[in-house]
This record gives sequence, C-alpha cells and structure tokens, in this order.
Amino acid sequence: MDNILDSVNNFAEELLIFQSAYPKDFLKKVLQFDTENLLDVIDSKEITKFIVALSQYTITLAAQYNGARIHCTLLNREFRRKLKVASSEVKGGSVEERESLTINDSIELQEEEKKVEEARAKMEILEGTEKTIIELINGFKSELNRRYHEWEVSHKEYK
Repeated sequence: MDNILDSVNNFAEELLIFQSAYPKDFLKKVLQFDTENLLDVIDSKEITKFIVALSQYTITLAAQYNGARIHCTLLNREFRRKLKVASSEVKGGSVEERESLTINDSIELQEEEKKVEEARAKMEILEGTEKTIIELINGFKSELNRRYHEWEVSHKEYK
C-alpha cells in the first residue's frame, strides 16, 4: 500500500497539486468575516484578495479530498483482504458472523478497522467542503458585481 501512496503522491507533486500556498492566517480572517458589519466598509481590492485566497483553498481542499479518498480505499482494500484470509479459517455461521468473530479475536484487525474508519471520517469531513467555499466565493463576487453596477449607475447620473 505504501508503494501505491508514494506513487500517487509523486504523481500529484509532478502536477503541482499539493503546491497551493493559500495564506492560512489571511484565510482564517476571510472565513471568520463578519458580513453583517463589515461588508459595506471593506475595500473591493480586499474582497478580490478574499476570492483569490478562497480559490487557492479550494484547490487544496480538492487535492486533500482526493488523497483522503485514495487512502481510505487502499486501507479498506487491505483490511478486507486480511479479514477474508483470517475469517476463512473460522467455521460455521454466515460470512458476516465469521468476519465479526474474526475481528473480535484479532487486535491487529481491530486496529486496521479503526484506521479505515478514521480515514473514512476524514474523507467525510472534506466531502462537500469545496462546494461550500465556492458558494462563499460566489457571494463575494456578487458583492463586487453589486458595487460595480452601483458605481456605474452613480457615474451615469453625473453625465
């Protein structure tokens, strides 16, 4: 499994997938942004910086999600392989019963199962987060468009 992960990581590095250097402190500021009180007073250039930082962050989130999905798949495959071998020696009952007994009797398989569950949980945390960030980006873009149209209307009135 480690060889596969190394190969995938090398491939990702060649494509610069994990090279997104979103500014973490600035990103925290963006994610904690008080829209109710600050959106009207913040400069448009700052909003543009928000959009760029969030866009960089979506690249990172997508890469992390894909990496987590691959890791989870590989861990699960390895766990299922070990479980199949170990449970084949157990007699009687259904496949599920034999597998359950096998896991209960094996600390190693319990640890492997825990790793799979942790990997699955990490993947679930990441799942859909990218779309939420894109919605936030779209909200900031809408604000920039609103400001532009407001500016455009005010300048037409002076002509």
